[in-house]
Amino acid sequence: MKAAKIFRSPEIKPFQWFEKIKYKKTQNNSMKTTEIIPRLANVCKHFQILIENANENFDEGAKRHGGYLSILDKDSGLILMVIAIGTIPLEKAEKYKQLSIEKAIRLFNHKNHRTSWDSKNEKEFQYPGAIKGQEGIYSFSGHNPDVDEALAIAALYLIEPAGREQARFTSGLKFFRYYYDEVAQRNYFVRSFLNILKRVYDNPWAGIAFIRG
Repeated sequence: MKAAKIFRSPEIKPFQWFEKIKYKKTQNNSMKTTEIIPRLANVCKHFQILIENANENFDEGAKRHGGYLSILDKDSGLILMVIAIGTIPLEKAEKYKQLSIEKAIRLFNHKNHRTSWDSKNEKEFQYPGAIKGQEGIYSFSGHNPDVDEALAIAALYLIEPAGREQARFTSGLKFFRYYYDEVAQRNYFVRSFLNILKRVYDNPWAGIAFIRG
């Protein structure tokens, strides 16, 4: 049996980003994987809906059908999970995975930034696509940078608050207000995706004030 071939982008070296993370000296994480995992099925299902919706805005050659979602604990910087969603070409899988991780780590290291868009540098392969929530950092790579960023915001919407009473989730609304009002001014897909989720996701706090205004 032949060993599986690993596809790597010539620009992205595997694991080069891990050494750059500046971990806090703490063993306490805001998020736990046991709280996130039950929500991942819905995340995957709705991401595919959102990606196909986004594809309607692109020519055939620019359409994408999947990517990698990375989730970091916002307080400690611990990488909680990196998961593949949808259909990813093998020759691009390693690149998308590493870019997803890089965006999240870069955002963690920029304490005063809310999105990786704030520190983007395409010459260094540093793209938008990661955002901060109340508990986690969410990053997606696999599509157009605006779509990646909007999907990361959708992940925040679908996952937080993880394992907590949603009715008590009030401080987290400031993040949604910022993304829905501010980020959406430069990224069409943010409001489009959140309004789709409002309609299709059975969430007791979907459609709260940050969407209704």
